[in-house]
Amino acid sequence: MEQWQGPGYRVSSSEDRFFKSPLQESTLFRFSTDYFEVEPHTGEFSIKLVLSGEEHYFFGRRTVSLRSGQVLLVNAGDEYASLINTFTESFSVFFRECEFKDAARSLIASSEALLDYASDQTNALDVARIANHLTPSFRERLCNTISAIDRDDQPAIIESVRLLLLAALLDHWNIVPPKALSKIRRRSTRDELVA
Repeated sequence: MEQWQGPGYRVSSSEDRFFKSPLQESTLFRFSTDYFEVEPHTGEFSIKLVLSGEEHYFFGRRTVSLRSGQVLLVNAGDEYASLINTFTESFSVFFRECEFKDAARSLIASSEALLDYASDQTNALDVARIANHLTPSFRERLCNTISAIDRDDQPAIIESVRLLLLAALLDHWNIVPPKALSKIRRRSTRDELVA
């Protein structure tokens, strides 16, 4: 977990150690700043939140502006950049591939879903890059996570982050089931259809 508060900062994709090596564990970033820029990079599956202010994410030609009360899910391997240029409290959690896949499989566990899921596993697990509004259950999970962080309760942080991942996937797949757009190969097209 990394927490940081202070003046503006820019992360170059060539200098940042985080994006260059595989995650050893879920990693949580919590920033409070008026300027933060991250050059285009790829990473693991992540949940992006803004507690206050606004953060912009750039996926090629597609821009997603994330505000308080919204959540953005980013697929592993997606290339994107981000920018904060007004005072913002930003919150991101990056998950190892095995953690994401375990959570996804636990939500797609019925025999009927497994039969549908087996035919095209890769695209079925992609999430659309849109800013979803927080549901009450997700908001509760987020509050529990922040509370555990503030108490520095490591076991509670680990558990609440796992539950946050499950809630995020469940909320997203209630909007668009994992298999619904799997025949559409271009992620940008799927994003537009979901939006």
